[in-house]
Amino acid sequence: MKLTDEQIQQTDQRLIDYGFRFIDVRTEVLDHLLCLIETKEHSNFQQAADLVFAEQETYLKEQKKTILLRFISSKLGLKDVFINPMFVIFWIAFYVLYSLLPFDSKDVLIQETFMLPMSISFFSFFIYGFYFFKSKNKSLQTVRVLFASSTILTLYLYFIIPLVKKLNNEWSVVFISAASSVALMMYYLFFYYKNKNEKKFKSIR
Repeated sequence: MKLTDEQIQQTDQRLIDYGFRFIDVRTEVLDHLLCLIETKEHSNFQQAADLVFAEQETYLKEQKKTILLRFISSKLGLKDVFINPMFVIFWIAFYVLYSLLPFDSKDVLIQETFMLPMSISFFSFFIYGFYFFKSKNKSLQTVRVLFASSTILTLYLYFIIPLVKKLNNEWSVVFISAASSVALMMYYLFFYYKNKNEKKFKSIR
């Protein structure tokens, strides 16, 4: 049985209704179920799908449990932020921008810009919040990015800012630029992983 796009979409929706709202987990389960449905000799898709879902009930329950386990056991994902080439690009861009800003002194520059990273990231929390509670295609990777970036910015707020104010030199601009880049990565990685998982989902059709 060769499944149509509509039948694949129906199977996907059935998994969503079952509780698989994380697309990276659901894609794995969906691919597994579609292969089983296609092997059934039923001429009727609905009958074949019902049979597979009934046969795989234990598997589905186990996979659903792994969502929480994956969420809890997932690493903070700092390398997703710092190793990504876009972080370096953002860092250089912010450094150049802050260095070229027409402030009278380095003291004024630091005073005016040290809270910019927190301001840049502010709107992203609304995006992540809406995405987490409303989206049927959220991913564990994207949520991990939120926690990693939030942790980095919290450390910046409580530990790096006092250091930045004391340094009062070129290193201050380096730290502020790095923190601003982390804040911008919250937006970039959100859409990066979102598109990556959607492409993976489309590839199984």
